[in-house]
Amino acid sequence: MIIRRIREKDLWKVTSLFNDYRQISGQKATSQEAYNFLKERFDKQESLVFVAEKAGKILGFTQVYPIFSSIQMKKAYLLNDLYVIKEARGLGIGSSLVKEVFATAKTQKAAFVLLETAVSNQAAQSVYQSLGMHREDDVYYFSKKF
Repeated sequence: MIIRRIREKDLWKVTSLFNDYRQISGQKATSQEAYNFLKERFDKQESLVFVAEKAGKILGFTQVYPIFSSIQMKKAYLLNDLYVIKEARGLGIGSSLVKEVFATAKTQKAAFVLLETAVSNQAAQSVYQSLGMHREDDVYYFSKKF
């Protein structure tokens, strides 16, 4: 298995996984809408997408967005999406994808990698904690939906 940056020719393959990932969160989109979203991020270089590939099959992906810390005056990354196909779960693919994000963040001299996960997603929380991430207890995040 290799972990690598997405290439344009991978976009349709990743679109299928992206749709599956979004459906877990109760979202709906056509394949064309999902493809258009990923393609726009790719074309505008607004995100980094890494894929886990084995024998030409994409088994998982992660998408991270660059953000900035005014306090630390450095780049940081928001790990927004992480998905591994059902039949490949439990093989360490998610961990490998996150490790690649960390390696890229270090190379780019980023201050940190930030993510959120559902309180109920104990499996993901265990993975993140095993990789040295910790839950922030001293800050609150607020949001407003539009």
